[in-house]
Amino acid sequence: MKKYIVTSTQFMGELVFGYQHNQLVYMDLDAISEVPSFLAYVYNKLPVSSEALNGWLASSKTMKIREVPTDLSFKNFWNTYDYKVGNKPKSEKLWNAMTDASKALAISKIKVYREAKKNEGTAMLYPERFLAYKTYENEF
Repeated sequence: MKKYIVTSTQFMGELVFGYQHNQLVYMDLDAISEVPSFLAYVYNKLPVSSEALNGWLASSKTMKIREVPTDLSFKNFWNTYDYKVGNKPKSEKLWNAMTDASKALAISKIKVYREAKKNEGTAMLYPERFLAYKTYENEF
């Protein structure tokens, strides 16, 4: 199953849609909006296929859609981060408290973060600090 996370300036939180064979099989609508028409839009234009989801992106200036890595396990994060220092149990506890959207973002930013630190000539943060400080939310 491929999962996608939708975020927007029109709501707080995230929408997660899962597709198998291009058909919607999973959704988690964990979002709050002060725009009353937003929820009506979601329900009336429910993206029942991944093409419909891409249509949302094409028709909106405020939405961002990113694919969730299939493996959001702590083991995958630990191995991808590949700076095995610091407090591993604390890192795992922080990881387990994160949303899937934050986990996906963290994993997707590791490569860019590593490259930025290499260019700066500075060391990477310990994994628990990378997670606790939400460094993955920064632009590099």
